[in-house]
Amino acid sequence: TVQLRLLAYLQKNLPECDVAVRLPMRRQDIADAIGTSLKTVNRSIDRLRAEGLLSLDRGKLALTPEQCAKVRAMNECPKT
Repeated sequence: TVQLRLLAYLQKNLPECDVAVRLPMRRQDIADAIGTSLKTVNRSIDRLRAEGLLSLDRGKLALTPEQCAKVRAMNECPKT
């Protein structure tokens, strides 16, 4: 799904340290990188915000240390 591709993209672009992060990339750049439309990225961001996996700070994607840990932990789950 697009949400999984978005999460994978975020995992690749998260810094190693466990601090609050504000990601500088534009949503259109994210859409281009994961191969979908801007509208779909916006919907996926809204869903992930509702799930508490990310936040917005002045329109940019932002993650608290807790959200960073959750996003990283999703990568560690075995795929079946």
